[in-house]
Amino acid sequence: MALFLARQYWLKLHLWLGLVVGFFIAILGISGSLLLLKKPILEWEIGTSVLYAEHHQQNTPLSPDNWRQSAKSAYPELTQIMGVAPPSTGFIPATNAMVFGHVSHSEKLGIAFIDPIDASAKGFVVFDDLIFSNLVSLHRLLLLPPNIGSWLVFGCGVVLALSIITGVVLWWPKKGFKQLFFALTNWRRGLKNGAKWRQWHYFLAIYFTLPLLLITLSGMMLSRPDLFTSIIPSQEIKRFISQLHSELGLGLSGVIVAFLSGIILPLLYVSGVVIWWKKRPSQRSKTISSVNRNA
Repeated sequence: MALFLARQYWLKLHLWLGLVVGFFIAILGISGSLLLLKKPILEWEIGTSVLYAEHHQQNTPLSPDNWRQSAKSAYPELTQIMGVAPPSTGFIPATNAMVFGHVSHSEKLGIAFIDPIDASAKGFVVFDDLIFSNLVSLHRLLLLPPNIGSWLVFGCGVVLALSIITGVVLWWPKKGFKQLFFALTNWRRGLKNGAKWRQWHYFLAIYFTLPLLLITLSGMMLSRPDLFTSIIPSQEIKRFISQLHSELGLGLSGVIVAFLSGIILPLLYVSGVVIWWKKRPSQRSKTISSVNRNA
């Protein structure tokens, strides 16, 4: 009886975490996966001729001052130059140099792409107007002001971590490690309705538990680094946490796992809602009544 009550408690906690915040977590997951496709997205949106430098017989780059002067001459709308990113060093993967600063009559960020060898102007974009920029803002801040969005994203991370833990508790076989291998491989065919959705939900979640947890914890640190100053004392550690978040520290194979993890989050949310909805109507009405009372 005590075990049943404990399971019911964990089940309710897992259910409410998913129903209340799951939609936002799904958005963070799918936007994170899309950000891992940064290179092809930017090539489509900005263009390869703008991003990548042409081949030159002599390959000695000019000085950053030459790049700045070229950007000023070619793009007068770039009124306040803030800095220069040499080839292959900026947030945008480009082999052209990037000169960035404020655009005239706005606080938007403009980026001029300059050939590093002959300082010829290759193109100009307003970063804030790019689809990619809005995708970054969606993933980092849910398109909200920084002081609100960063806390909401951090809160989503806390909820997702708790949801992962409660999900493992609910899935864990009754006989513990003795049944673990069987539970991991026991795919039952012919299930219908809620049972079929539940099986998909369990298997998707349990096989991606570790990468999801690592991505979640590292994402929490990146969303509110001010809360982890003792853990992230240097740029090197912050860079490692960023790599852990995007590629799990495993290079290309980690990028693939991270991409799939992000795709799985909306699938887990949808399957969880379907499982809840396919419960007996009396059980569902109790849950809805509880929501109305707490509203």
